[in-house]
Amino acid sequence: LQTVFCQTEYVEDDGKTIYLVSHSVEHPLAPREDKMYVRTKMHMSVYIFKALTANKTSVVRVALANPNGWIPTALIKSTSRGVIDMFNQWKV
Repeated sequence: LQTVFCQTEYVEDDGKTIYLVSHSVEHPLAPREDKMYVRTKMHMSVYIFKALTANKTSVVRVALANPNGWIPTALIKSTSRGVIDMFNQWKV
């Protein structure tokens, strides 16, 4: 899968909350003509990082994507597990 997306960072005035917001975009250097790939449509993806204490941060992810095709369940599970493992490694 290939996704071309735009990401924006927004920091709350208190400096304790950061939002990373992204969505799919069209780009002339990444044409959709390649029949080898199916391009995912990322309608919205938001990561919210909020400082709770000096040593603790809350991480929330909200995403709405259309993979534009069938994805094998095993691939979904393996990818999801990797994301969960990544976040678990961040624990102090």
